[in-house]
Amino acid sequence: MDEVDPRIVDWAVKIEDKRFWQHQGIDWLASLRAMRKNAIALKLVEGASTLDQQVVKLYHQNFAQRTLKTKLNEALAALKLNQNYNKDQILLWWINNVQFSH
Repeated sequence: MDEVDPRIVDWAVKIEDKRFWQHQGIDWLASLRAMRKNAIALKLVEGASTLDQQVVKLYHQNFAQRTLKTKLNEALAALKLNQNYNKDQILLWWINNVQFSH
């Protein structure tokens, strides 16, 4: 992590997961907000995946399908990820594996 530009770290957290450093894999507030907006719209208009959940999705293709069951399994896997790895490791995996534009 000491080789990663701090601006990338700041950007990732600000844009993708504002409460990354505080939660343990699931941002319950963001999840509730997304569920409310989706229920009002009667369709999927907002997601609430944390960086932790995105790392799980990157490493486990069986979570690529967007169903309630896979979303719950993804959340449980993100909780386990946080039990076994620290936030710097999780963020570094995300930075090294997510697609940035081109």
